[in-house]
Amino acid sequence: MVKVIKSESKSGTVEKFKGGFGKMSETSKGKLKRNLIIAAAIVLIAGAICLNFVLFADKSSSQVYEPSGGTTQAPGQNTDSTPEEPESYFAMAQQNRASAYETAYNTLLAVTTSSTATEEAKENAFEAITVLAANKQAEANIETLIKAKGFEDCVAVLSDGHIDIVVKSDGLAANQRAQIQEIVMKQTKLTPADITIIERAS
Repeated sequence: MVKVIKSESKSGTVEKFKGGFGKMSETSKGKLKRNLIIAAAIVLIAGAICLNFVLFADKSSSQVYEPSGGTTQAPGQNTDSTPEEPESYFAMAQQNRASAYETAYNTLLAVTTSSTATEEAKENAFEAITVLAANKQAEANIETLIKAKGFEDCVAVLSDGHIDIVVKSDGLAANQRAQIQEIVMKQTKLTPADITIIERAS
C-alpha cells in the first residue's frame, strides 16, 4: 500500500507519491524475480532424476525396445568399448538415482523453510516433494514386481510422465516386454507410449 503524504505544494505531493510508487515497484520486481528463480529451480529439479539417469547410464551393451515392438540401438552405442559388468551397472544406477533423489529433496526442503520464499513457492516445493516421494515408491514397486517375474535385475527411472526401465536380459521376448509394460501401467497412469524398455545384456 502506498502512503500519500500531503503537503502545501501540489507538485510536492505528486513527487512524494511517485517516489513511494517507485519503491513499491522495485520491491514487487524483486519478489517476482525471486519467485521466478524458485519456480525455475523446481522445474529443473523435477527433471533431475531423468537427466541423472541419462548421464550415468552406459547403454554400450544395451538395446532399446520401442512401444511398437521394434528394437533399436541405444543412443551413443560404442561397439569398441568394453561393457562393464551388469552387476556393477545396476548397483551404480541405483546408487546414483538415490543420490539424485537426496539432492532434489534437500533443495526443495530448503525452499519450504526459506524465510524469503513466498507461500506459493513453498506450496510448489511441497508438491514437488510429494511427486518425488510418489515416483520413488512407484519405482521400487515396479522393480520388485519385475524381479518377481523372473528377471534377475532391473532399474526403473520415472520422471515427467515417462519411465525408463533397464532390464538384465540376453534377449527379451515379446511376451516379456508385455509383462513389464503391464506392471508399469498398473503401478502408474502411463501408457505403452510412455514406457521405454532397455535391455542390458548379461
